[in-house]
Amino acid sequence: LDFLDEPTKPMKSVGRSKTLFIPNGNRHYLRQLITNLAEDACFKARRMGMGGHTVSLFLHDIEHQSWGGRRR
Repeated sequence: LDFLDEPTKPMKSVGRSKTLFIPNGNRHYLRQLITNLAEDACFKARRMGMGGHTVSLFLHDIEHQSWGGRRR
């Protein structure tokens, strides 16, 4: 338990993710899911007293293809 005496490092990022176990192509469902994840991450950042300057979004499909990007 010596590690409990070590100082904690400040957080550099806040993120949220969700794994869908069944492929879903419903645009309305996916848009709502992304909105909810973004709101959760923002709430978590505010609760931790953090702010941000970059937003990243990445999607991965069942064939391991990825889409996404970052916006400053």
